[in-house]
Amino acid sequence: MSPKPVLSKWPTDPLMQSARAQIILQLQDRKFPKYADKTDLKHQVAFRLTTIPLSRAFSDGVALEAYLQQAGVFSNWRNIPSLSPDEIRRYRLDLRVLNSVIDEQAELFEERLRTSIVPVREITERYRQFLEGTWFIRRQAGELRAVERSGATIPLEFRPVSQDLANAIHQTLHYIHSPRADWAFGLFARGADLPFSVISAARIDRDYKKDALLFQGFPVENAIESTRLYTFGFAPRYTSSAILKLLTRTIRQISPVTPVMLSAFMASHATGLSMVSGGFRDPVLAKPLNHRFQQQGRLYEHTVLRRMTSERAAAESCWPLLPAFELMCSLEPPHYIPMSGSKDYIIDLT
Repeated sequence: MSPKPVLSKWPTDPLMQSARAQIILQLQDRKFPKYADKTDLKHQVAFRLTTIPLSRAFSDGVALEAYLQQAGVFSNWRNIPSLSPDEIRRYRLDLRVLNSVIDEQAELFEERLRTSIVPVREITERYRQFLEGTWFIRRQAGELRAVERSGATIPLEFRPVSQDLANAIHQTLHYIHSPRADWAFGLFARGADLPFSVISAARIDRDYKKDALLFQGFPVENAIESTRLYTFGFAPRYTSSAILKLLTRTIRQISPVTPVMLSAFMASHATGLSMVSGGFRDPVLAKPLNHRFQQQGRLYEHTVLRRMTSERAAAESCWPLLPAFELMCSLEPPHYIPMSGSKDYIIDLT
C-alpha cells in the first residue's frame, strides 16, 4: 500500500510533458490524411519513445539519465513529480531518433485508417459545425446540449451503439487499439446515425482490481469498469466527462446490482480531469505502466497483455513513468466495513 494521491496535488510527469511538447512541435508541419485525428499518433510516438534508452533518445541523454538517477525516479515513482521542469527542459530529444519514431508510427497510423471500416469522413462531415472549436457541452432545462459561444445549441442523445461499431472505433482510434466491451454507448446529435464519442464497459475480470474494491468494502461479483473511451478531436469541450457521467447513470439502469465502477488512466500521459469530472474521483489502485510493442515486419506496434501473441514483447518501456491509476466511482455505500487504511491508502502494485 502507499498513501492515496490527493486530487488537488495530482502527480505530474515533467519528463513526459517536455517530450510531448517536442513531439507536438515536430508533428506540426507533417501532412496527414484530411480527416485524421492526430491525437492517437501523438500517443503512439510518446509510448514508443519510452522504449528507447534515454542515452539514445536525448541529445544529452547520459547527463539526463544521471540527473534522473540522482533524483531517485527509477526506484520510486513518487519522486517523478519533484523533477525540476526547468532542468528537464534543458534536455532535447535527438531529432533523428524522434523523426524515425514518427515515421514508423505514422506508417502504422495511416495503415489503420486506410484499412478501417470506421466512417471517419462521414462522422467528421456530419459534425462539421464542431470543427470551429467553439462548442461545449452543458445541461439546459434538464436536457444535454452542445452549446456554441454565440448561443446556438444542438440537443444531444446518449444511446447504445452496436458492439461492432464500438469495437471498430476503439480498434482504429483508441490509443490501446484493443476493444473490450460488454456494453457500448455513444453520444450523438439528436437524430444522427453516427456518434462523436463512444464509450464501452465490461465486467471486471482482473483479480488485482477485485482486491482493490474489496479493500474499499465493495462486493466484486457485479462490479463494472469503463474499458474504452474515444472522443473525436473536434467534439465539444467536456464531451469525455459528460459521457462518463452518462455511463454511470445508465449502468445502474441495465445492471441495478452494480455497486461500484472503475476507470483507469495513465498519469504520465493525461491529467485524469475528465474522469474526475465524470464521477471517478477516488484513486484505489496504482499499477506499473509499461508500454509494450510487438514487431510487425520492420515496424513496432503498441500492444497490451490481452493482445500479445508471444510471451515477451519486442520492446518495453525503460523510462521512469508514473503508474496507471484506477479511479473508483461508488454508486452506493460500501456493503462491507472497509479495511483499515482504505480511506488514506491505495493498493500499490509498483
